[in-house]
Formats: sequence, C-alpha cells, structure tokens
Amino acid sequence: MSQSTSPSLAAIETAAPPAAVDSAGHRANPTSPAGERIFQHLIIGNVFLISVLVGFLVCCIIGWVESHQTPFKRFLRFHHWINPQTQFYPTVSQMIETAKLDAQPDQVLVIIGSDSILFGSGQPVRQIWTNHLQELLGPKYKVVVMAYPGAAFADSGAVVAEALLKQNEKVLLVSHLFIGHLNPLDKAAHPHVFWEARARHLLLDDPDREAEVQKAIASFSEPAKKDDAAHKPNADPEQEAKKALAAAAERGRRREMPLGFGLDAALRFNDLWTAVGYRNFFTVWEPLSKDKFYWARKDFPDPERPTPLEARNPPRLYDEHMNLIRQWSMALTRRGADGRWEEDSASRSWTDFEHLSRVAMPAEVRKRTLAVVTYESPFYRRDLTPDETQQQQLGLQGTVRRMNEAGYDCLTVGADFSIEDYFDVIHFAPSGGAKMADTLAPELKKLAKQLGYVSE
Repeated sequence: MSQSTSPSLAAIETAAPPAAVDSAGHRANPTSPAGERIFQHLIIGNVFLISVLVGFLVCCIIGWVESHQTPFKRFLRFHHWINPQTQFYPTVSQMIETAKLDAQPDQVLVIIGSDSILFGSGQPVRQIWTNHLQELLGPKYKVVVMAYPGAAFADSGAVVAEALLKQNEKVLLVSHLFIGHLNPLDKAAHPHVFWEARARHLLLDDPDREAEVQKAIASFSEPAKKDDAAHKPNADPEQEAKKALAAAAERGRRREMPLGFGLDAALRFNDLWTAVGYRNFFTVWEPLSKDKFYWARKDFPDPERPTPLEARNPPRLYDEHMNLIRQWSMALTRRGADGRWEEDSASRSWTDFEHLSRVAMPAEVRKRTLAVVTYESPFYRRDLTPDETQQQQLGLQGTVRRMNEAGYDCLTVGADFSIEDYFDVIHFAPSGGAKMADTLAPELKKLAKQLGYVSE
C-alpha cells in the first residue's frame, strides 16, 4: 500500500508550481497588501531610484531659479529673523537680486554694508537712519541696507557691492570699521557671503586678495594651538574643554567651506531652502523662535524697538563698556621721548591694519567706498582720562589717514553727538542716525560726481 501511494505524492510534488520570487530572492505573495506589492514593483523596476534622481534635479532647477530672484518683498533690512543671528542665511545671489529690486537703470546703488551700527540696531522701521539718507540723496540714488549685526567691514554689503560692480552697476558702498581694526579672512565672524560669492565667480579678480584666501584655506587645516596651562592657573578645565571643542568645530566648518560652497554653486540648494524658509516653512530649530521655529520667516516682523533714555546705559555694563573703548586705542599708541602720546607706527596692530586695508577689497571697490569710523557715546567718553582721550584721538586719526592712503574715502562720525543720540555705547538712536545721514549724504554725492555717476 505504501508503494501505491508514493507515486501519487511524487506526482503532486512534481506538479506543484515553483514559488515566485523577485530579483532579490523574496517570495512574491499575491495575497500580500497592494501597497507592499506596488513598492516591490517600484524597487524591481528602478522606478524609485529614477524618481529620486528626478526629484533631485527638479530641486536643483528650482534652486537656480530662486538664485536669480529675490524672495524678500517690501525689503528694508535683514532684521533679526532673516539674518544669521537666527540661523537664516540669505544667499549672496538673493542679496544681489534684492539690491537691484525696483532700481532704475540710471540710479546709483548705495549699498550699506558691515555691522549693526549701519544696520540701525535700536532704530525702529519708520525711524531707521537710511530713510533719511534716501531723502537727502534724492531719486538719483537708491539706498539698500545689506548690513546685519556681527558682519565686518568687508563682509555682507561689501561683497554685494563688488558683485554689482562686476555687473557694471553704478555702485557706492558705505561700510563701518572700528579704530585700527579690520578682520582677516580666516577670522571673519560671518564668512559665508564672501566664500559663496567666490565659489559662484561673482567677485572681481584680485591677486593680492586671492593670496590671502589661499593663506586662510591653509590655516583652516592647521592643528589648534595648545594653551600653556601655566599661563592660566585659575582656568576652569571644563570651560577650557568646551572652548576647545567649539574652536575645533569652527575650524572644521571653515575647512569645509570651499568644498561646500563649490557644490552649492553648482546645485544651488542654499537658494532653494532659503526661499522655502522665508516663504513657506523653516526647517532648522533655533532657541530664539522657540515653539515657532517652523514658521515662515516672512511672518516675523522686524523687532527693533526704541529704548527709553534711562535704560540705554545700565550701570552693570559700565566697566565692560569702558574697557571696550580703552582697548581699541591701547595697542596703537606709545609715549614719545617728550612724554607725549604718539602713534606707535611700528606696532603689529598698525602693520596688520595697513596690510588688511589693501587686501580686504579690490582697488576698484575701495575707490567707491565711504569708510565710516564712529565715536562711542559721550556717556562713556566723558569719563576717559586726558591721556586716554588723546590716545583715542590718535587712533582715530591714524585709522582715517591709513584708510585714505589705501584708496578709500574715510571719515569719522559722532564727535559732536549727544548722549541722547546713542542707543547704547556704540549704536545710534534715531536722532543720531539722522545726524549720521546728514554727515554722509554730501560725501556720497561728492564721490558719485568724482566717479562720473552724476553730473551734479
């Protein structure tokens, strides 16, 4: 009986169809959910991979489109919610398009660059100093604020002005610097605008600056210098370790900048996500916006508000601010043989300053730049000793003279301003900003005439 049943079992086993498998060896079950079967079909047919590539290409195309237009409507300045303070980085191409927005062909573009002083910190939207400057200059000029807090003399607006000059626009640049101080490329607080513009070939050729660029790139790969613990006997080891980690992270970030911005120059992903973050939703958490970090940045208003006079110079910050004022001139002066203070022309500070003033910008940009050196609030200056006041004056005079010798048009602002004209130790209140506009407007008109931009 066992012999009679064996052939039947064998026949059944032989007749059973082989289990269907996909190219990866997975059993294809016709009773599995439709979604699973569709997904397997997509994988087998390389449709998924093709879809990813097509999506990537579409994003690149949109990024290129966004780099040739500005997402910022009714633009006034890169306020707190649309600048690097809150992890928002407008691309240099978007900044350039913003500067040209609504400009007439024959207008002179007056680009306001550098830091929070020219940005107008402490000045509400309706009282920002550049509104008054525009009124004084008139319709032949278009004033555009490309400054933001923390940027340096040759950052932000200076890069935009140079790119516009390369596009044959009529350009003037207004940029601020502190006494005897310019940032080298490897120490810039917000280097992204320059490196992005360089990667996109938006800058003028300048061999001297390019030599500095190569030095900066080499410095990014240098190992960190170890501090001698003997010089810091009271240092907190935990704090020192945190500083070392932060410094290492910053070196790594800067080391990656040339490559990162080179890739972005081809793919334009920064332009895409900046536009999305401004118009639609933001994808990076940051602590200042808290639970609203995902809001489109266009929905955040400019937060600058006036500060009552009695709250502008808090006693708890007095010593810190006084030390700040003193340190700017300290390394620039010395006592002469007659006991009087004089410029220390041989100091490393002046030597570095003279070098950086010539490599920070190409000559064609320098001769179109109005460099502004500002006085601090008289609330603090009145407490300087006669020696300290003389040191400050020597520092200011030396800065202006060296900048003029390097090809800039340099002047000081604020010598006769009142305490009420300042928002804090260095920033101008609306009244001080208006006075600054009164000082700069005639100089800008004179510079425009010298360059042949206007006839009168």
